Amino acid sequence: MTTFPATRPWHEREDWEAEADRRGLSSRERALVDAYRRDGFLVVEDARVLDEIDADGIWTRLAAHFGSDGSGRAQDAWSDDPAVHAIATHPAVLDVLRVLYGREPFPFQTLNFLSGTEQRTHSDTIHFSSLPTGFMCGVWMALEDVTLRQGPLHYFPGSQKLPELDYEDLGVPPVVGALGWANPNTRTSYTLYEERIAALARESGFRMYELAIARGTFLIWSANLLHGGSPRDDRTRTRKSQVTHYYFTGSVPFRPMFSRRSEGRYAVSHLRDVRTGQWIVPSLDGTPVVFPHCGDGLRAIRPLGGICHALARVAGPYAVLPESPREALAQTVRKVAHKLRR
Repeated sequence: MTTFPATRPWHEREDWEAEADRRGLSSRERALVDAYRRDGFLVVEDARVLDEIDADGIWTRLAAHFGSDGSGRAQDAWSDDPAVHAIATHPAVLDVLRVLYGREPFPFQTLNFLSGTEQRTHSDTIHFSSLPTGFMCGVWMALEDVTLRQGPLHYFPGSQKLPELDYEDLGVPPVVGALGWANPNTRTSYTLYEERIAALARESGFRMYELAIARGTFLIWSANLLHGGSPRDDRTRTRKSQVTHYYFTGSVPFRPMFSRRSEGRYAVSHLRDVRTGQWIVPSLDGTPVVFPHCGDGLRAIRPLGGICHALARVAGPYAVLPESPREALAQTVRKVAHKLRR
């Protein structure tokens, strides 16, 4: 089985203070890193963050996505709505993420919510993880003032330090059949996962907090932080928000809920960078990789070597995840030829 890099985000290192000195971080940046490594989240207040964004118009433009009771979500509206795109790519957010992870962040998914989700406690690492591990996070932006009556976000500080747990770790049966929510087996396994995580949250000793924040404030959370949506005490009130998920360069994104890690088979994600709309090139700490099919819609992950390695590093995004070195080389040649003809 392929051995993957053991790299972790720099803020997790024991010698992080010395590394912060090497990186020349300011006292404010050091305080952000210290809080994030301790708690697994940050609340960043910036009264000007939405000043030049038509955030209020989002709900008119996306109205068809929500029920009369405010339920539902608008997924990946960034491709059509300039305000959603602007929030996902906001420099104030990206700058903090660069400090925390020391790599370039790229947004790959947006979710807009009119009301509180009341989603049960979970870790995002069941939905999105990476190789090397740890290079994924979420950002929750309040698009109106949020009180504890509107179904606020809840979270368990420090829980990001728990092991990343997938279905195999928790004794949840693997999903059989299509890799998606249309498959009823997906929902069955995920419901059992939620029950196991709820028990873990109760038994772990971590204290649950709820988030009441002002419009324009954003929460950054580590992928492995236990969190969810609290009940809506006042169902007449909205809780307008946007969640954006980010990966970082030098990582291979995959979906653990459909993967079989112990078998070396992964549900690898082929994603677009919200900033540019271009396909993201997965790599293992900069080493190009290929993804042989290995049954059930899953892929193996194999580092590239030799000339394929060298060419893949300069070729740019693949339109299709390459299955073999030959395919990677062929895509590289086609892309270089296309550039030369332009």
